[in-house]
Amino acid sequence: QRIADKAEFEKSRTEERLNAVNAEKINLTNQIELLRETNEQLRGVNLDEADGTTNSKDQLTGSLEDLNFLNLPADVR
Repeated sequence: QRIADKAEFEKSRTEERLNAVNAEKINLTNQIELLRETNEQLRGVNLDEADGTTNSKDQLTGSLEDLNFLNLPADVR
């Protein structure tokens, strides 16, 4: 009986470890995919910069004069 109980306990622990490892594997796989997508996006931005072009969403709007209000005291802003 003790041997059967010990075997059942070891089986249960092994299954828990397997589940934890599988969950970590899924997490790491998702992170790898996200990093690949980010890397592709960054390569696209770098290629645009090398071509001398920019995407309209990447361009800054306004002028430096518009930022002068930051030099004003907080109570005046």
